[in-house]
Amino acid sequence: MLIADVYRYKDSAYAISPERAKELTPASTAFVQKYAKSGHWKVNFGFANGRGGIAIWEFASGEEMSRILRESPVWAYLDSEIILLSESDMIADALKEAAKAAKKSAKK
Repeated sequence: MLIADVYRYKDSAYAISPERAKELTPASTAFVQKYAKSGHWKVNFGFANGRGGIAIWEFASGEEMSRILRESPVWAYLDSEIILLSESDMIADALKEAAKAAKKSAKK
């Protein structure tokens, strides 16, 4: 399953001490590298205002998604909205099936 994680930094993220930031930066880098290498983390785009971004992930299940996203060292500093994505071919197939069902229903 593909998901978009639309995240915004909580106000508490801007109050992180320099010492804590020094801990979080390498931990966050390692987290991203681990999941990029495994194929879970696909791409990330930061918002131009610097207050968040959107990351595209791929997971086998909701349980896997929850476990992995909560591993993020910065999870406590984010407000995230998780959006399930459908690939265009899946949407096209669903529309074709709906059209067939509608035709079949109309013939009755």
